[in-house]
Amino acid sequence: MALYAPFAKAQTSVLDTICIIGNPSHLAVPGTPGSTYNWSVIGGNILSGFGSNDVLVKWGDTPGFFPVSVTETDSNGCVGDPVNAFVYLSLPDYALIEGPVEVCRGEEVILQGRAGPNFEWVGGKTKETLKLIPQNDTLIYLVALNGPCKNDTFYHRIRVMDPPIAAIHDLPDTIRINTRVDLFYTGNTAQSVQWVINNNEAGRGYYLEHQFTQQGEHNILQLVTSGNCIDTLKRKIFVMDEFAVHIPNAFTPNDDGINDIFEFKGVGMKHYTAQIHDRWGTLLHTWTETDAIEGWSGYYQGQKCKQDVYVYKIVVEDFHGTLHPFHGHVTLVR
Repeated sequence: MALYAPFAKAQTSVLDTICIIGNPSHLAVPGTPGSTYNWSVIGGNILSGFGSNDVLVKWGDTPGFFPVSVTETDSNGCVGDPVNAFVYLSLPDYALIEGPVEVCRGEEVILQGRAGPNFEWVGGKTKETLKLIPQNDTLIYLVALNGPCKNDTFYHRIRVMDPPIAAIHDLPDTIRINTRVDLFYTGNTAQSVQWVINNNEAGRGYYLEHQFTQQGEHNILQLVTSGNCIDTLKRKIFVMDEFAVHIPNAFTPNDDGINDIFEFKGVGMKHYTAQIHDRWGTLLHTWTETDAIEGWSGYYQGQKCKQDVYVYKIVVEDFHGTLHPFHGHVTLVR
């Protein structure tokens, strides 16, 4: 930076403010032909111009006020009074913005600026705190105004997210104990879906299968998030502890697709074994809930059994571990 302001004689003043970054700079006074000039520069080193009225100075990296003086000696050897002044070495301030980078659409954003004593937001505002409600992705900048130093600009991008909407498909109000229930998220696109059942996290994702093994009321919470946007939805399911078995007393295995298989149904059944005997006690067929085909089709060793009354023996275990034996007769009708 060239500086050609003359020193005021016999007076101390601030000569100039110089940025530490970007120096060296010139110091100069009006020159007289034949004169020499003796400079004293504190806080910097003279690089060139020794003995002249214009010197190039490399400044140090410590900010503050530093004295400068110059004495002129004319061509006759007469020495004038020293002229004194100060140079202020300035460090630039750097801009910084603190605040969220993702917000929900319609949410107020508060940004905190850090940029020294002189700064300016986009739009010209000069308060340290900037408040706004962005409706779309927004770029904000803050400029540190550094006087003799180069201004510094900080950019802060805010991504505006559409808030997710929590939504659960239709759920039954009441189910039987040990029923598996499919839980689906049916809302708009969310980055994360969390399922909480009875205050315990049960899983994450758009789909969850959960088995209810305890009787009573169960609370289901769906928590969906996108960025910093959150929405929740609660549902309740009542679980009944019920045990019942229905066993038919006849079947017609005539291949008409109606009542061709002797089978029984029930609720609250964990495990069972079933047997069919003829009237003389011969075991004709047995099956459990793990078999591919459950029930008796009226055959024994590949042959059709005749129309008659047969004996069934069934033992069912419920989900509490209790065994329930059933013994009775079923009529095979041809």
